[in-house]
Amino acid sequence: MGKPHEAIQQLKQAAMRTRVAAGLLLGGAVGNLADRLRLGYVTDFIARGDRNAFNLADLAIYVGIGALALFSLLADRRRGRASGAAE
Repeated sequence: MGKPHEAIQQLKQAAMRTRVAAGLLLGGAVGNLADRLRLGYVTDFIARGDRNAFNLADLAIYVGIGALALFSLLADRRRGRASGAAE
């Protein structure tokens, strides 16, 4: 990838589900950055137990990363089947 405009061009050609996952990832990052710049810290308002706390931006990042990883694994499996069928 190298340059931002190359990454944007690749994303424009990607499947809709990949664009949505990347949007979640980038949106979550921008949301946390906005909190950090505006408040000086990121507000976590969803608490699970004593240690685990997160916000919707964190959740968007987690879902985006998980979806991108899943789509990448599925694409690799499809490529493997296609190359195995060609042999």
